[in-house]
Amino acid sequence: MQIKTKRIVIMLVSIFLLFVFVGGCRDFFDRFFGEGPTIDNEENRNLELGDPDVPPIPRKLGVEVGQEPVLKVFIAETGKIASIPFEEYLKGVVAAEMEPDWPLEALGAQAIVARTFTLQKIAEKGGVPARGTHASTDIKEFQAYNADKITENVRQAVKKTRGKVVVKDGEFIRA
Repeated sequence: MQIKTKRIVIMLVSIFLLFVFVGGCRDFFDRFFGEGPTIDNEENRNLELGDPDVPPIPRKLGVEVGQEPVLKVFIAETGKIASIPFEEYLKGVVAAEMEPDWPLEALGAQAIVARTFTLQKIAEKGGVPARGTHASTDIKEFQAYNADKITENVRQAVKKTRGKVVVKDGEFIRA
């Protein structure tokens, strides 16, 4: 009789732990994949260029809020400097740093990080001073870039996140 009781206790404890584990997993998935509670308050809102809590566009770009900067980009493959509109440049970065067929939300997150990285580096160092440019396609100097991999998915992700950046304490983060 004792062996049967032990088995029942072990089975009940196992079932309990299974429910706790499954419940914990559901909470995890809900939190990270959109079914859980959302935070919607002033402190956690999406920041965009031009918001008072966002640092200004680096002066080295020579534009005001509302104007799209044109970046001087060192093209490592040719050794030449090209002028590329900021958001167009970001499309090449997102396409190079992720698989262009990944989900739109993932590509959008990368666009925000790439935009923030670019602005932070230009604000901090002027971009790539050794080249006299704002950016470089050489990953050792700046960030990955591949205009040949730009897809409609990448275009949508960059457009959907246009102007969005990550800021902490009034400065672009080091993304």
